[in-house]
Amino acid sequence: MEKTTIKTHVFEYSKAFSAFINASNQPQTEALLHQALINGLKEKGLVNCDQDDPIRVADICCGAGDRIVKYLRNIQFQSGIDLIAVDNNPDYTGLTDNDSIDHKQDCEKLNSTNGIAGDNLYKAMQAKIIPLNNYRVLHADVMKCNITRLLLGSQAGDRRIKDFKLVYLLHCGYYFISSHHDQARFKELLDKICSDLLSSDGIAVLSHSCLKPNTHVSLFNYATGKTKSLIPTPKECLDLSVHTSVTNLCDNLGLSCFDIPYTAYLQLSPQVHEYKEIFKDPKRYCELDNKPDALTDFYTLLFIYDRSLDDLYCDKSSRGLSAMIDNTFDIIDSNNRIPIPGVLQVILNRAASVDDKIHVDELVQKLASQ
Repeated sequence: MEKTTIKTHVFEYSKAFSAFINASNQPQTEALLHQALINGLKEKGLVNCDQDDPIRVADICCGAGDRIVKYLRNIQFQSGIDLIAVDNNPDYTGLTDNDSIDHKQDCEKLNSTNGIAGDNLYKAMQAKIIPLNNYRVLHADVMKCNITRLLLGSQAGDRRIKDFKLVYLLHCGYYFISSHHDQARFKELLDKICSDLLSSDGIAVLSHSCLKPNTHVSLFNYATGKTKSLIPTPKECLDLSVHTSVTNLCDNLGLSCFDIPYTAYLQLSPQVHEYKEIFKDPKRYCELDNKPDALTDFYTLLFIYDRSLDDLYCDKSSRGLSAMIDNTFDIIDSNNRIPIPGVLQVILNRAASVDDKIHVDELVQKLASQ
């Protein structure tokens, strides 16, 4: 077998994730939906962004920091934004446990040491992509710390400090519902956000992909053995979708939670069918090395399957490499692309009024029907 740059013995997550993001319009789809949501809420007197003080925003599990920038574009914030971003990946934060970076103090010096998230936020601030006044990057595992104390510091004991207008948990719920213990911690996290952090007109925004038949999520769940067959049952669709768990936790906590479903897509290259048989055969992977589009398509599929190539290739069952490639191309042939079903969830402050809940419900229904 000729040498290739493709590693078969490990799952190359970084390459696969990068390819998936490049092939997906999910961030853009969510951002447009979110912008319509916030602008609609502003019209109804919620999420007041026209105040004299900067709007306080928290991005929990911020990742690379680029998604929150997309979310906050094209929204008017009269006095700008003060943002706190939190993650526990040192590649994103450039930090270790309990460290933080305050760009109000020394932007130039700290920019070179604070990881991918800080770099993206710094560039967004300098280019005025969003009206970012100040931001901090914190390194912490939000499932193991007190989120109130983390974000408020010495002010945590002051019950008047409930001034976060927007709190985001974007595509991180998957990590919070894997066990009963994790769900209990996630429940505590949601409770503190809605009881201690959100202002009276503030909201928490969560986003997740969800399980539906003939989608990238159904391929993932089948390839990794989470569903019994390629077509998930209605019960599996409920049990394995994060938004279902979030809704149940909110019901248990007495919080108002609203869903806005949407569909985004993975768009592979026009030539992807030419590579189908090559994708199945590791001996031919050298043929992909000088074809950037083919490599992007290939790594996108590997991100969906979430397994090493050796593991997939040695698996001769219906969950193995050849079968999963065939299953994926069946979906592509039916849709010309791969659907990504998702849900944007809006959770209100615990003290939200009945009128506020009615206004949000009306807006959410309108957005869901578009």
